[in-house]
Amino acid sequence: MLVPEVGGQDFQAALEVDHVRGVLAGQGGEALGGRDLLEAELRAFEGLGFDDIELDAALAFVLRFVESVARTTLDAQAAVRDSAMSDEQWWAANEPLLARVFDPARYPLAARVGSAAGQAHQGTHNADHAFDFGLQLVLSGLAHRGDPTARDRG
Repeated sequence: MLVPEVGGQDFQAALEVDHVRGVLAGQGGEALGGRDLLEAELRAFEGLGFDDIELDAALAFVLRFVESVARTTLDAQAAVRDSAMSDEQWWAANEPLLARVFDPARYPLAARVGSAAGQAHQGTHNADHAFDFGLQLVLSGLAHRGDPTARDRG
């Protein structure tokens, strides 16, 4: 992937500045500041078969996905900071109570999925895995939607 120079800065430095601006702009608001990053983001979708309105919506969808993951990560970090407990410590401290109130026979799917995911991730949640999986799902769905031959197939 080509990494563009943005306003005399390397892409990573520009992204960090625009990320802060974007978070400060709030949900649904356009990022404040230059449009170099926006231009680069839009270019990533160009040529996928979207018209301009769909291209705008596709970019907004990906950005909201990333924003959601970033906010969840910040919330998790705040919870650790506020409780002075890691996620693992909280689960260990509350496991006896949770074992008494959670009935795996009543919720067999949740029990099975939770157990499998917990073993695979060696913990209650793996944010990196969830992000990577979700982003791949989002991008493959958008690529499929942008493919004119896929539109004919549904």
